[in-house]
Amino acid sequence: MNYGLSPLHWTVRVRSAEDGSMVAPLRGEELRVRDAVSFDGKGEIPSALEQFFSSYGADLVAGVLRILRARRVEVFSVEAVVSGELENAMVHLGVVGEEGSPRIRSMSITIYVSADGAVGDLEEVVEVAFDRSPLHQTLKKSVEIVRRTVIS
Repeated sequence: MNYGLSPLHWTVRVRSAEDGSMVAPLRGEELRVRDAVSFDGKGEIPSALEQFFSSYGADLVAGVLRILRARRVEVFSVEAVVSGELENAMVHLGVVGEEGSPRIRSMSITIYVSADGAVGDLEEVVEVAFDRSPLHQTLKKSVEIVRRTVIS
């Protein structure tokens, strides 16, 4: 039930910058992004994939926090570690002779929760956060995602 509300809709603009990065003006800030695949792991600007995985983790951490706070549970910390693997990054780079897809083949996420509550209750909160996450609900239909929860 949507209570008569219109579906939410977002539009973002992304443009190329002189330094080779891409820039997305968002809420008065500039989000700078590098190409999707980076082999050096260095540089000041995160790759598109690093930001994608970070957004997924942030969405789930925010969801866990929102639920715990709504239940008035004292929270010490919530953290996510997200990993991902491409099917064949060489296809993305245009390497001659490479075949397959550059798609994300698999992902894993570990949610760490430190809060004042019973382990079973905290695990249930994490499960609800996954159920409510727009990013997770979209991704799980196309990417194998291994999930793990650690309660301390």
